[in-house]
Amino acid sequence: MGGSSAQSVPGGRISRLPALLCIRLADRSGTPAGEVASRSCSGRQHLAARGSRIPAPHRQAMRDRTYEIPRDRHYDGAHHLWIRKNDSGSGVRLGIDSLGLESLGELAYVSLREVGTSFARGEPVGSLEAAKMTGAIAAPIGGTIVLRNDDVLADPMLVNEDPYERGWLIEIEPARWEAESAELISGGAIDPWVAAETERLRAEPLA
Repeated sequence: MGGSSAQSVPGGRISRLPALLCIRLADRSGTPAGEVASRSCSGRQHLAARGSRIPAPHRQAMRDRTYEIPRDRHYDGAHHLWIRKNDSGSGVRLGIDSLGLESLGELAYVSLREVGTSFARGEPVGSLEAAKMTGAIAAPIGGTIVLRNDDVLADPMLVNEDPYERGWLIEIEPARWEAESAELISGGAIDPWVAAETERLRAEPLA
């Protein structure tokens, strides 16, 4: 991944599902708060066909996997989102980390707000449907959308296949980068966060 170092994380299903996904699949009849676009019929049919319950043997296999957490970015630990500052310019890219994706399952539909949209930290910048959950994506920092990943809009599975490179979601011009990025997880704070997530994973029953 571009030569950046990464932390390998054992496990799969974390003890609390990402807060960016605000309703369970079984409760999909209503519109979640912050939804920014209607969901596609094909996405709903795909999720209904897959179902929301995962057999115990597969959950154990998920737990035994390892996940890469790149060290060259900031993380919103509560929502399992990452942000990485561009090598040139002032923009930052946003995506979903691999632990969050394990809780989501395969993505079937992604909606992203339009280029030029400004938002505050915590406001929705998109929505998604996945095999296990559906809901809004809450921005970890405030700013303005300057670019959307059209490849992900056309093929949401890119997020599952390559979450840190081809599967990024949006590019943001931050409004308060120094102040708000300081509240995210980065650098030496990544290891304690990973350790805490791993402990919660190991303590959680499979049933």
